[in-house]
Amino acid sequence: MRRPHTALRHLCRLMTFGWLCLASLATATTAIMPLGDSITSGHGGYASYRYPLWFDLLAQGHDVEFVGRLDTVHGGPPNPEVYPDYDTGFDRDHEGYWGWRTDEILTVAAGAAAAGAPDIVLIHLGTNDIGQRGEVGLAAVGDNLRYIIALLRVFRPEVTILLAQVIPIGPGTHYAFFAHLVEPMNAIIAAVAEEESTPESPVLLVDQHSGFDLATMMQPDGIHPNALGEARLAAVWQAALAPVLPPTEVAAPVPSAQLALAAWPNPFNPLTTISFAVAAPAPVSVQVLDGRGRLLRTLLSGAARDAGRHQVVWDGRSEAGRAMASGVYLVRVGVGEAEAVQPVTLIR
Repeated sequence: MRRPHTALRHLCRLMTFGWLCLASLATATTAIMPLGDSITSGHGGYASYRYPLWFDLLAQGHDVEFVGRLDTVHGGPPNPEVYPDYDTGFDRDHEGYWGWRTDEILTVAAGAAAAGAPDIVLIHLGTNDIGQRGEVGLAAVGDNLRYIIALLRVFRPEVTILLAQVIPIGPGTHYAFFAHLVEPMNAIIAAVAEEESTPESPVLLVDQHSGFDLATMMQPDGIHPNALGEARLAAVWQAALAPVLPPTEVAAPVPSAQLALAAWPNPFNPLTTISFAVAAPAPVSVQVLDGRGRLLRTLLSGAARDAGRHQVVWDGRSEAGRAMASGVYLVRVGVGEAEAVQPVTLIR
């Protein structure tokens, strides 16, 4: 989302090669820089993890902006049915470069830090190193990541770096010949995070590999996440960001134990069943909101319910019957004076 002071950051883009920047002026907004390859930039009609992450952070009440000198997706704009707010409510800025290795990111890291003045950098890098160069690329990853971190610190000495262990490589590309190198590379990445972290500029390891299901979360090319994979990456990034972002006045949407709110399946397509408990007879409301808190659908409106467990189904449609796009939505349940919120992820 373009904020007033973002103009300063865009001015810095014109000054990148001199590494001079006015964007270091103080701001209360936390600047987050997504830095990486095509998994960061987006590809083939997909907007990358940045899209669900942005709206997840807004839903949590965080005052953030994405920074970077790029604002496009490789191959053209993403599918508007899947990413309806891509051109409006989404902050598109990033430093994701199609097909780039760590040695190539080295050439832009300092300029990116100077121009974007990030408080936090999200790094997912290394897939192209092993995919393009095999064992030779594997051998270079560790040192290159260390140099990237050092260059970021030249302009942002207290930057917090979230360093990801990369997602697996699946069949569908010649990169699959080097899929076995992902595990040793992730061990190298873990060592870099441990050895390069300092109290002033922590480097926190983020496990994006474990739990990433190639069968359901990957595009056919075996390299890039699909919408479900993007949602999973966003959820892992969000969990890693939670302890390093400033506290918000909006509490995270944690289901109330009193209501025992749950949704299954989650993620879902096309239906999810929302279940909740009622301790005593009471009026019940169930609403579906988008990531910015706008009401999309009322499933129950003050309907009387007896004590016990109840269920209601959401079919992924708005009040007008329009099929909603893939994304994270909030189910809000009110029972008497009690209220609970449950995030649900729709995957088309």
